[in-house]
Amino acid sequence: MSKKIEQWRKDVNRKGGETSRQLMESDIPIPDAVVDRILHRGELMILAGAPKGGKSVITAQMAIAVAKGGKFLGEFQTELGAVLWYDVDDGNRYRTQQRLEDLGHDVENENIAFFPSLKGITDGGIEQIDSDLAAANSNGQSVALVLIDCLLSILGSDTAGSTVQYQRKQMEDLRALAVKYRIGLVITHHCSKAALK
Repeated sequence: MSKKIEQWRKDVNRKGGETSRQLMESDIPIPDAVVDRILHRGELMILAGAPKGGKSVITAQMAIAVAKGGKFLGEFQTELGAVLWYDVDDGNRYRTQQRLEDLGHDVENENIAFFPSLKGITDGGIEQIDSDLAAANSNGQSVALVLIDCLLSILGSDTAGSTVQYQRKQMEDLRALAVKYRIGLVITHHCSKAALK
């Protein structure tokens, strides 16, 4: 290795980085998947799209697959585990019941816990999810997946400063929950029509 490359590597390492060669030569363990090739434990994923674009149907399919340890969309193997599902966008129990029935959820399977409300992140939402996860664990439930529908219903805004930075911090707090409890966290988000053009 040339001295210039060695010096470059040292500079990158000193700043907490690594070169692509160092990365590729590392023996990195495969993360535990909640949904194979899509979602791993400790990850937060945002499923964004137009309103009425099928996001809730997709997340319901994911919840059912995880609840029975089956395949999501007929292709992606899931880890069997409990699911906490917060439907703060709608909270319509009848619609959720019909959706689960239409998608083939086994009524005997109690691995999905449905919550029709969730406090805003800045109003105790993080603490609410944390408490629900702790309660599930203490009752012997191995939670693999948390679903929140939808993001705009729980995000707070900062009128005094930068809303973007304020909301980014809230997302970091949610991701910290995913890391703490080693769960997959999926949040749906409605994009405006203008954003989709």
